Amino acid sequence: MSVQVSYKKQTLFGIMFMCIILLIVEGISVVVLDEKNSCYAGLSDSGIYKETNVNIKKLCNDYKSTISYHNPVKYNIPNQHSETVNINSIGFRGNEIINDDNEQYRIFFLGGSTAYGLYATSDQTTIPGYLEEKFEDTNVQVINAGVSGANSFDETYTIKHKLTNMSPNLFIIYDGWNDLANPIQIEYKEKEFQDDINLIILNLKKYYKTIEFIDFLERVITKQIYGDKGKPEESFGNNPTFEKINLWKNRWNEMCEIGNNNGIKTIILIQPLLGSGNKDLHDWEKYMSQQYTHESIISSYEHLRTASLELNKHCTLVADLSNVFDDSDELIYYDLGHVMDNGNKIIAEKIYEKILPIILKDISK
Repeated sequence: MSVQVSYKKQTLFGIMFMCIILLIVEGISVVVLDEKNSCYAGLSDSGIYKETNVNIKKLCNDYKSTISYHNPVKYNIPNQHSETVNINSIGFRGNEIINDDNEQYRIFFLGGSTAYGLYATSDQTTIPGYLEEKFEDTNVQVINAGVSGANSFDETYTIKHKLTNMSPNLFIIYDGWNDLANPIQIEYKEKEFQDDINLIILNLKKYYKTIEFIDFLERVITKQIYGDKGKPEESFGNNPTFEKINLWKNRWNEMCEIGNNNGIKTIILIQPLLGSGNKDLHDWEKYMSQQYTHESIISSYEHLRTASLELNKHCTLVADLSNVFDDSDELIYYDLGHVMDNGNKIIAEKIYEKILPIILKDISK
């Protein structure tokens, strides 16, 4: 005699079975991602925080859980807080912006992940953080408007549509790497329903690791097929360098003119990259330079420097920081462009030297 199982019970058993499968996959995801955490492995292998008591795993998790998005341009989702990274209510890294002082001299520091301070141990040990520290006990405020992945396409939009309404006195642009290394962007996208779904997925990744595990598997498969150099179409050599440089130059010429018309000064800084100066390379830096030669933009950096000279007509100051680490033989670079706390401090000190006369002149008026 056969026993018929009701459809209701079959559905219940099916749901229970799926839940068990999802829990097993999630458990595998947590174990694998913890063991294969590229951030943790890379920072540990480099030794860049070897002489400190930094909890590297906690540092990596803080940065991984901080969300940015890309429509209409790249920006940080507001109100995110961890031990390492704080994104305020406006979407900038650091403390809330106080607007009750009319005498305040306000500097906005724009750039990509190097300006944002990827893997810095705190908001204060980023370039803008160290720079503001140099102006301690003054009315000078330095606001970190850096966003990971941002380039002149994102930055000029942010200036036009957001920052010009926030009483800026000075824009500092810390640029070069992302404009040359990434595809050209010229069109802004309208927000779509899919964007809301994508943001939900990004938030889910904080708590449900299976989604991140799928991304991890995709990277592993890509590496197995193409090797460390990635897909051929993603190679830097395939990109139209001179078109990118002209776009970069024209965008900042326009921004500098807009700034001049509104009493806002604009400073353009060419950021240092691994191989851009004459630094004696540390063993880890030599390894990174050899391992990721295919991603380096140094062969095109001289063209960017030359183009930047044409910005002097409209911009307050144009400075090349490519050689800022020439006197150092210590470990500075984590990869082709990111530096950690010690490098951020050296850069901030050099920027301070260059901008101090301009700010003192403005304040004394």
